[in-house]
Amino acid sequence: MSDKDSSNNLITINSICSLLDFSGEGALGFLNNLVISDLNELKNEQFNYSAVCNPKGRIIASLWIKIISSEHILMVCPKNMIDDLSNFFNQRKFRLKINITMIDKNITLDNELGDINITDINILREIDINRIYENFYQFLFKNNLPWIDHNNSEKFIPQHVNLDQHANIMNFTKGCYPGQEIVARIKFLGTIKKRMCLLTNNDKEKLIDMSQDCVKVSPVIAMDAETSFSIQVIKQL
Repeated sequence: MSDKDSSNNLITINSICSLLDFSGEGALGFLNNLVISDLNELKNEQFNYSAVCNPKGRIIASLWIKIISSEHILMVCPKNMIDDLSNFFNQRKFRLKINITMIDKNITLDNELGDINITDINILREIDINRIYENFYQFLFKNNLPWIDHNNSEKFIPQHVNLDQHANIMNFTKGCYPGQEIVARIKFLGTIKKRMCLLTNNDKEKLIDMSQDCVKVSPVIAMDAETSFSIQVIKQL
């Protein structure tokens, strides 16, 4: 879809996300050893949701990854974790000749199609900052995806936020990555006792009361022009 055809549906999410560029020989293998997805299984023509974990199997941050080639990869990540993630990746490249740089381009979301895109156009759609967050989280809610950033980093294992319920987000057989032993043990030997779910209510205060005893994953977001409200929480099964 061209920018011209889709521009009416696009919103800029640079207030939420930043863009990292990985280039150099071995970039694909380098990242494949660090994220929970098998990058060899991802579709190259689009951004694919993934995540990076700490050694205890808890998610450090949500990511969207687009493979341009084996030597060039783009990554959309939480803006409030850009320094932490840059350090995380730079500290692990050792002698690999890989360049990791932050790119200043417009990151857009098509909430109807669920597409993340990069463009040189400065602003495709100017809307209130609160509405940007609502559109962003509405997209996540529709797709049963969490947004793990500075506010909830290292709190959840991937299975608790349902990442094992999606095709090509989690891989249990590709080999080691940070936290792989923990998440694989739960997959093959354990039982999932908690799951992320979406709570919805027309009354915001009632929704907050409903979520009091739950671990909150997302903020409360207005849905359908504020006629209803939703929040992602972790609940015991």
